[in-house]
Amino acid sequence: MMNPLTFLESKKESVGALCQRYGVRRLRVFGSALRPDWDEEASDFDFLAEFGPPPPGINLFDQQFGFQVDLERLLGRPVDVVDWGAARKPIFRQVAEAQAEEVYAA
Repeated sequence: MMNPLTFLESKKESVGALCQRYGVRRLRVFGSALRPDWDEEASDFDFLAEFGPPPPGINLFDQQFGFQVDLERLLGRPVDVVDWGAARKPIFRQVAEAQAEEVYAA
């Protein structure tokens, strides 16, 4: 079974290209991908995304959801993308921040 972080590392160049295309300044993985119970067959990837302004030709909706769809295609599994700038619950922010691992930074 491949470690999820090793898998993401193998896709680093392609993930970076998607981040650039969609104006993602920083992308971090958190949640089940960082726990021993991650299931290669069934688990999804959870990401915290810090978006910059939408690039030309991309609106806010497509920036987040187009990015999510393209990331799912690239990784071949379901993906949840949390807009870090919109995450308001302090306990969520605290827990996610404590466990998140950087995947991409502009």
